[in-house]
Amino acid sequence: MKKKFISSNMKIFMLILLLLSITFYTSGCIALVQSGYKLSNYADELHINPYTLEHNLNFKNFNLDFNTSYLSKDYVLNNNVNEIDFNLNSQDIKLVDYNGDDLKIQIKSNNNISNDLSEIQSGSKLTFSTRYDTPSDASISVSIPYKFKDRRILKIITSSGDINISGLSLNTLNLSSASGSIVLSDSFLNYLGLNSSSGNINFNNIETSTETKLSSSSGNIIGSGNLGSIIGNISSGDINLRIINYLNNISLSSHSGSINLSIPEGSGYKINYETNSGSLNSPNNQLSSGDESSLINITTVSGDLNIK
Repeated sequence: MKKKFISSNMKIFMLILLLLSITFYTSGCIALVQSGYKLSNYADELHINPYTLEHNLNFKNFNLDFNTSYLSKDYVLNNNVNEIDFNLNSQDIKLVDYNGDDLKIQIKSNNNISNDLSEIQSGSKLTFSTRYDTPSDASISVSIPYKFKDRRILKIITSSGDINISGLSLNTLNLSSASGSIVLSDSFLNYLGLNSSSGNINFNNIETSTETKLSSSSGNIIGSGNLGSIIGNISSGDINLRIINYLNNISLSSHSGSINLSIPEGSGYKINYETNSGSLNSPNNQLSSGDESSLINITTVSGDLNIK
């Protein structure tokens, strides 16, 4: 009787090792992808052209969020509701307009979601708040029906979460975050208020018919659009504003950050600039232009003022 080259026990042992290797390898790949790993980030150390590695471990088209949970709910907006408020903790929030009738809210998290947001209606105001068991890593997506735009007010307050909004048409929009960032784009408003303590404020393609109010402690404020009358203050960050077509009155103050204004060509303005140690850089170093129809008041301690 011939002796077996590999015994049955050895075959079983090798099969187990193979299955364990595949399991550990797959788990490692999933962990790397979910952590944002890209082999191209280490191209310099490996002396490899990063473009040849650009698509390595790129599984964006596959659903690898095995631990992600979702909760969605639609809310009927009564005709008497003219204000919607969101009070959040560390959760991120994203809002868009959509062609529908109900307010749609989806919560997504890598942890278990046991409840939707707390809902309270008081008179014409509808308030949504996170509960004690709302996951801190949750991201909240809100779809607001177009019909809300003509007579409505939207307010969002969050502690450390980011706020991201695009394509809204509203009467009044107030956004406030302690340490999270605020990003706003492609929106048409009557009044806009943006406030952040340490997070950055970024906005572009914004149309504000009356007033834009901006405030930040240590984050930067960067934005563009037709912003109505502008009131803003910042401590240590910079203010960079680009006015597209129509210049109105501007009042800005800064401690150590610079203020940079890009003004439409041919605009008439008069600048009142008060500073301790900052410097002025404007066309021909002049404080006025044209018919001086718009008043620009700037106050800084050590920040510069740059007019383009």
